[in-house]
Amino acid sequence: MKIGLVGHKLIIDEPAGVEKYIYQIFNGLASIDKQNNYTVYFTKEPKKDYWEKLSNGNKNFKYKVVKNFKGPFKSWVQLSLALELYVNPRDVVFYPSDTISGLLNILSPKKFNAVCMLHDLGYKETNEYKNPVIKWLHHYTIEFMLKNSRKLIVPSNDVKAKILKIYPTLKKKIENKITVIPEGLNDNFINSDKITLKQRKDIREKFKLDGHQYLYFISTIQPRKNIPLMIEAFSEVIKENPNYKDVLLILSGKFGWFYEEAVNAPEKFGIKNNVKFLQRTSDEDAAILMKEATSFISCSLEEGFGLPVLEAMACEKPLIISNIPVYKELVGENAIYVNPKNKDSIKAGILEILCDTNQDERIKAAKELSKEFTWEKTAEKTLSVLKSAA
Repeated sequence: MKIGLVGHKLIIDEPAGVEKYIYQIFNGLASIDKQNNYTVYFTKEPKKDYWEKLSNGNKNFKYKVVKNFKGPFKSWVQLSLALELYVNPRDVVFYPSDTISGLLNILSPKKFNAVCMLHDLGYKETNEYKNPVIKWLHHYTIEFMLKNSRKLIVPSNDVKAKILKIYPTLKKKIENKITVIPEGLNDNFINSDKITLKQRKDIREKFKLDGHQYLYFISTIQPRKNIPLMIEAFSEVIKENPNYKDVLLILSGKFGWFYEEAVNAPEKFGIKNNVKFLQRTSDEDAAILMKEATSFISCSLEEGFGLPVLEAMACEKPLIISNIPVYKELVGENAIYVNPKNKDSIKAGILEILCDTNQDERIKAAKELSKEFTWEKTAEKTLSVLKSAA
């Protein structure tokens, strides 16, 4: 079987959650499948060592550089890649990042089978899509993908339920082609028990954390992460409780779109010295930062899965997280849940952790749950969907 993998998002600086997913799933497929032939499509030549790690030495993994068209109407997925697949079709093509080559479907809808990954439906839940035209376009782009994909993968039952709610007229057509496949943990978090005291000391020195307690957040800095309200609640805890005046809030993650309000929040709420934005950290550093933290915190308004929460579970951290369905699906009752739209609720959750309420049972149960999530399992389930689509 000839399988195409759309990998243009891998060749970017500072990869975030979606790009990490793409890397792990491609690497996982390369590790478990020595039978089928794969072509990964890039927009430019990957570095040799990067490709060797991604393909894991699998001789059936090849890549092809597809250059983008020049001119005012550049769209790699819709034009350049579509033409490549029209001329050199695959038995199945995997789009791992919320898109599909629409032009290809118009030209030859039966020539290939598309399997698409839809990570979340955040455009419906947050103010990131303030422009109504962009919001409308996003809605109908996803609708087109739902209609024209052979199979659809989503990371949680919550995303599946939202798809069927937002697109009720498509329910009969698409319900049976949606497969829920959760994400997995990489080795840095699976093996967090092996992190040494020296590594923990070194990470504190590297990021100038001294002996401070800190709450840890990791994700792209963008509006749906609800960071300004989280910082405001944290500021009131600091100001109203002198015992916690030295506690820090540490945020790892590259600056996404509309990040300015989040970055300006510490100064706005008078706790500039208690909040550190580290921007993007390596997976190795992130695992150590997580292991050394007092607690993980996430007050997101919308998530498709919640990989940082899973990583915190593996690192045996107490959790202060939003009471959104996807987090409850992942963690069960093993967290302190807060209303992400209510400052006092977030504040109460932070205080509960800092007051050293016993979290041992929750931590132990969450750790056991995290063991079920590996990229090998994710790759195996994904391969099964790819086979069924072809």
